[in-house]
Amino acid sequence: MQIVCILLVAVGAGIMTYSILKFYKALKELKTQMKTGKLLDSWISGVCLGMMIFFLIGYAANIVIYSFKSTITSQDMLIALIFFFGAIFVFVMVGMVRRMFSSMMDKMDLKKRLRQEELMSAISKCFTATEDIKILIPKALKISGEHMGVNHAFLSKYSGESNTLECLYEWYDEKACSFINGKGKWPITQDMQIFNDMFTKGYAAVEDYSQLIHPNFKIVKDYNIRAFLNIPIEISGKFWGILGFIFYDSPAEWSESNIHLGKLIAGIFSGVIKRNMAEEELILAKEIAEQASRSKGNFLSRMSHEMRTPMNAVIGMTRIGLSSHDLQRKDYCLGKIELASTHLLGVINDVLDMSKIEANKLELSCSGFSLEKMLSRVINVVNFQIEEKQLHLTLSVDSDIPEIIISDEQRLSQVLTNLLGNAIKFTPHGGTVFLFVHKLREEEGACTLQFEIKDTGIGISAEQMQKLFSPFEQADGSISRRYGGTGLGLVISKQIVELMKGEIRVNSAVGVGTSFIFDICAGLPQDPVQDTSSMAGDAAGASERQDFSHVKILVAEDIEINREIMEALLEPTGVSIDFAVDGSTAYEQFSADPSAYDIVFMDIHMPKINGYEVTKMIRRLEHPSAKTVPIIAMTADVFREDIEKCIKAGMNDHVGKPLDIDKITEKLIQYSPQACASHDLA
Repeated sequence: MQIVCILLVAVGAGIMTYSILKFYKALKELKTQMKTGKLLDSWISGVCLGMMIFFLIGYAANIVIYSFKSTITSQDMLIALIFFFGAIFVFVMVGMVRRMFSSMMDKMDLKKRLRQEELMSAISKCFTATEDIKILIPKALKISGEHMGVNHAFLSKYSGESNTLECLYEWYDEKACSFINGKGKWPITQDMQIFNDMFTKGYAAVEDYSQLIHPNFKIVKDYNIRAFLNIPIEISGKFWGILGFIFYDSPAEWSESNIHLGKLIAGIFSGVIKRNMAEEELILAKEIAEQASRSKGNFLSRMSHEMRTPMNAVIGMTRIGLSSHDLQRKDYCLGKIELASTHLLGVINDVLDMSKIEANKLELSCSGFSLEKMLSRVINVVNFQIEEKQLHLTLSVDSDIPEIIISDEQRLSQVLTNLLGNAIKFTPHGGTVFLFVHKLREEEGACTLQFEIKDTGIGISAEQMQKLFSPFEQADGSISRRYGGTGLGLVISKQIVELMKGEIRVNSAVGVGTSFIFDICAGLPQDPVQDTSSMAGDAAGASERQDFSHVKILVAEDIEINREIMEALLEPTGVSIDFAVDGSTAYEQFSADPSAYDIVFMDIHMPKINGYEVTKMIRRLEHPSAKTVPIIAMTADVFREDIEKCIKAGMNDHVGKPLDIDKITEKLIQYSPQACASHDLA
């Protein structure tokens, strides 16, 4: 009997101890999840734990008593049974209480999740409205702040330039004050732990401002902030700013649930901001596209005017010349036709250059030339306009500028001609135009030259200067109507200067005048270099006096009027010409007697066989002359890739259309049998 009583008491003690441990563990879990459980905790401690301790002490006492008793009475057995069944009762009660607590916690979690879902739904619904984002974000902050029970909710954007956070949107109650209007700028430094936590942990939670000792965070003390929670907002993987929640009147305990909720809210704001940024980018892109469309529309209108005006002169003067019997009047009409066609060709060249720029295909072709001679030719080109408007032109060139420089002579003269043309155009009668050339510095193998074109013209306003180098635009829409022009010259000039490793700038005042200044980097020859520009100049003057009666050429050209022009232009030179009206005929004529021709001028776009294929067929002939005869492309395709395609097909050179007699004469001089023979001897 004694052993049975001791066993009953011992088993009851074990059950009781196990119940106490399990209940205490459940109580600890409950306390971590419930802030409102202090009353329940007191009841558990006072009743349940008290009963368990009472039974446990009773067990211990009975075990001691029963151990020393020699005999066990029925009363002792009853007491042992009471303690045993009491322990079982307490065990059952503990299980019931635990299940009750678990059910309560499940209901609280469900209620909390429902509240969070309602909050997320309310915030999301807020952003489905059609109101401006500047109104919707403060509304969403109000909903979030009231749910979190804070005094202040704000959204701040990070500025990489100043390394600060600036408050853009906020909501606050009567205990707070605004951060906007420059008051909410928070500097960020690497040693500021609060921001390090935010970037590493995904949030920064401060429960009491006394933890903040960094001097740059003085704003926290100035505004009497007691606690805050900051959640970083990222847009496309980059830090955009923070979502913040603030308590002013008391410290806060930021639980994991609150931090998680803050991250969910920050995620919604991140999506909204990203969507708004995308919408703003679309709006901006639309505005830019519309502006570009308007600019191109205006440009096409100007181009129509610029092309139709000289065409009107060509057609009109042609009719006048045809109907007139006075030779002097006919010569006058022909002179006007030449001027108009030259202007029209300039317009076409500008359009072609602009297309190269937009396709990123504008390139330089550098060679050695005399800067002095190039400047002289540019002055000769614009001299007629200067005399017509009775302007004064002043040219000043530093004496220490190298005689020969290496650059793209044609493109440099194009820039100078364009800028001088503008200066002349916008300078009234009797005004002055200046051209200054300075050497800024000279380094090993290169020098930097500065060109300044200055005038005493109408000047340019600050607003107009912003449009100067914009494609398809002019500084003032009325300029085209008053002075003409395509509006492409400065854009092309800027691109050319930048290709020459320089920059162009402008200084101007309305009514005073304008000064365009640009720099270029030019190479310097290491060895004596022949001035290729002087060769072209000599060829230009030789077109009327050179005798090519010993030269026979084959011209492949399918357009009859082009054949007539070629024949008329070369008639004074005495050159012997055979014409082929298409590619097939050209090949047949050459293959019939390959040694008969000294030079072949080859059009590219011809019926039957194009110029590329004809050239390849000629080069494949077994006759020695087929391998060596100079073949020169004669085409309106003047882009660099077109020229390279001609060379790749087996041609030696290229001349562009419209045909220039000086250019053709230059090629005749370069590729005539005497020139080739002297080159071979050298």
